[in-house]
Amino acid sequence: MSHAVTVLVLLLSPVFSAAGPGDESLVDTLTAARWRQLDSALDRALRWLSTQQRADDSFAAPAAAQPAVTSFVVLAMLSDGHLPG
Repeated sequence: MSHAVTVLVLLLSPVFSAAGPGDESLVDTLTAARWRQLDSALDRALRWLSTQQRADDSFAAPAAAQPAVTSFVVLAMLSDGHLPG
């Protein structure tokens, strides 16, 4: 599995199971220090992904995985507030 695909799996996989009635909120699940650590890891992963973009704007992945991998990278970037252009 390529590094880009591995990072995408980590970025897009659910970190928490869905909270049900009476469960603590997701914000309260981690300490403030752990949230900062998670945010820092996500920032590093997105920075790394941005260095992997090819000249044709795609990302390295098996041919059968395109355009899904590139779409997932775009989704990860957009979810963090990065806009095209």
